[in-house]
Amino acid sequence: MSSLLELQNLKIFKSKNSQATELNLEIRPGDCLGLWGHRGVGRSILFKFIAGLASKVQSSGALLFEDRNILSWSYRKRSRAGIIYIPRIATVFDRLQIWENLFISEPGIAESVSTQKKLIQRSAIILEKLQM
Repeated sequence: MSSLLELQNLKIFKSKNSQATELNLEIRPGDCLGLWGHRGVGRSILFKFIAGLASKVQSSGALLFEDRNILSWSYRKRSRAGIIYIPRIATVFDRLQIWENLFISEPGIAESVSTQKKLIQRSAIILEKLQM
């Protein structure tokens, strides 16, 4: 596997009349990516699209995850594979680690825990940290 995530000639259209820029991007294991730009240029819609949350958006090109085209994958299937969108919000639990906030907010994370016993143990630890 050479690429973890790859966008090949990907165009995303918010509406029939919208302009779209062709995106080509390759992210390899261990890479760290930052994306910035002016308000309204499409950063959030791109990340939502990759996570499968932009179902009403039209697209062309390819979106590859571990060399498989995932354009037809549902949000649920993508989240189970580890592709999730985390909006920039301040409503996280500050006593929890980042992955623990993900664990309690994202169904795909909880479903990927290998056994129910581990899930219950992890949940008890999180509830204790939240003093609940």
